Amino acid sequence: MKFENIYKETEENMRLALLSLWAPGSHPMRSAIDELFDREPLLAEPVFQSTFGWEPSSDETWRSAINKDVWNKLEKIRENKSIEAGKTFRPFVPFKHQAESWKTLAENKSIVVTSGTGSGKTECFMYPVLSDLYEQGHTNAIEAIFLYPLNALMEDQKKRLSEYCEATNLHFAVYNGDTPEYRADGRDEILPNEIVTRDDIRDSKHQGTRPEILLTNPSMLEYILVRQKDQDMIKESAGKLRWIVIDEAHSYSGSAAVELAYQIKRILEAFDRTPEQVRFACTSATIGGEEGAQSLADFISTVTGQPVEQIKVIGGNRLVRPLDKDELASELKKNNLPSVDKVLSLRDKINKVPGMTLQQMWEWLCPDTPYNKEKLLPALQLLDKLCEMSQGNNPILSLRAHYFMRAISGLYACANADCQGVNPAVPMYGHLTTYKASVCPECGVPLLEIVQCKRCGGFVLMGCSDSQNHKIFPCEDGANRDDYFSIDLSPEQEEEDELVSAGRPDTFFLMPYEKEKFFNPVSKAHVGTMDIIHSANGTILEVRTDNDGQWVEVRKDDGHSYCPSCGRLAQGKRLNLKHFRIPINFINQTVSPVFLRECAPEGRSWGKYIAFTDSRQGTAISAKTFNINVERNQSYEKRLT
Repeated sequence: MKFENIYKETEENMRLALLSLWAPGSHPMRSAIDELFDREPLLAEPVFQSTFGWEPSSDETWRSAINKDVWNKLEKIRENKSIEAGKTFRPFVPFKHQAESWKTLAENKSIVVTSGTGSGKTECFMYPVLSDLYEQGHTNAIEAIFLYPLNALMEDQKKRLSEYCEATNLHFAVYNGDTPEYRADGRDEILPNEIVTRDDIRDSKHQGTRPEILLTNPSMLEYILVRQKDQDMIKESAGKLRWIVIDEAHSYSGSAAVELAYQIKRILEAFDRTPEQVRFACTSATIGGEEGAQSLADFISTVTGQPVEQIKVIGGNRLVRPLDKDELASELKKNNLPSVDKVLSLRDKINKVPGMTLQQMWEWLCPDTPYNKEKLLPALQLLDKLCEMSQGNNPILSLRAHYFMRAISGLYACANADCQGVNPAVPMYGHLTTYKASVCPECGVPLLEIVQCKRCGGFVLMGCSDSQNHKIFPCEDGANRDDYFSIDLSPEQEEEDELVSAGRPDTFFLMPYEKEKFFNPVSKAHVGTMDIIHSANGTILEVRTDNDGQWVEVRKDDGHSYCPSCGRLAQGKRLNLKHFRIPINFINQTVSPVFLRECAPEGRSWGKYIAFTDSRQGTAISAKTFNINVERNQSYEKRLT
């Protein structure tokens, strides 16, 4: 994997894709938009984190915290998987933070685990829970509640939990909105030791037991607490609840945290338990420093009702093995790289902080060379070289990069050709930007959104005006909303989108008067409405400029607007307008080939790409086309080679 390649190719692919979409071929706007992306980059500079392995436990005092039979059963699962994969089996040695979690929970205290991604946070609570419930024997009660903020996180745990429960003779159930009421309504596939229907979760007679472990989310848990059908299940589990796990605890903030605190209190009351009779295990994002850890402990104490003294915040430490300094110094000098002291100090620094920007890392390694935009790619090249170096199996640097792509809600410009920010490539506009604002930052003239008529291709400024004083200003979000999925909308959805702004008589369109010369500059900014001359039948508009050659507004007397380029009605379904926006699925489809190729495991040409969105509509749209497009691109590249 090359950090430089990922950044360079991602930025280039996105830029070319947008240019072909917004200003194809030799379109006069192409050079202006290309220059704009130089000033306002699509891709931010990456942020880096250490990926050195996690520090293992230094002793075996943790063994007393896990039931010996449970440990042997879980190890047998690992051994069988190793044999199936053709790998050599190695006994599990827990990380230091895992061992510390087990010992803390064995002391009847609660924990908050804040180690990073891939550090085995699930095992921090899963092993103790399984060990404890195994020792309780068959109780026919819910003894552990796992709270997840997302259903996807529950689904991710099912296969592993099924294996663990089958080995320890325990049972689990996922209880969310997708859980069927009866067996006939459920899916055909049932994992070992999984209870799959609401009816079976409530009534243990069918399968002989109720699930000891219940996976759910706060919304469904609320229903469980108030729904009459679930009351017998709760009553029969009263006094037997032993564990509450809160995954991704940092996702609860503000009112959500208050609601969760009240919910935990009601759970304890419903199950006839006190906070001291239940052990809490929480996972959270990394919180830096002792002050952050204390704040997190206070937060969990407030949510759970447990004394803060009973809660221990446990973080993971990465293992940075020592290097032969003389050997490294020689290798660095031979490759014209920074001094050994600077490299080793960066190696130590990156493991003590949540992350470092590219600029911070450059300034750490090359303090005598000022960082600027031109140093971006050389800085990535430098990190690539250091990450490729090692002493035996001990890497010099081991890094993870976070790349941030900027979502664009529109293309904006002022109508002042005399603006100080005018681009010579497109003199019809003043300041051109992808950042929305009420007025131009260069000259103070109203900043309006650029839209394009899909019928004639004419570029038009869209804005609103006050009928009393004829002042122009940007449209409100109701008429100019950020719809990141607009490119992939169906015709019916496009019609609905256009109708959102229908019936707004204050919407208008501005452009220079002469259509064939609309890329020529105008003399000055337009600050009020222009006279409009209607044709005899009132269906097609003729527009004229005033003596100063200013911009013209095109709007009929009834408030309906017309495209000044082709005269089509610009409201309702008779005119399609292109807004210059970046939809999320468009970003995924454009950048995914780079990540699939650069992050492929050794011996394979393609890796794995996982995308998330916080929009159900966006997820559905993306899922519909994403895999097809990637496979098409992959097949095309194979044909070329």
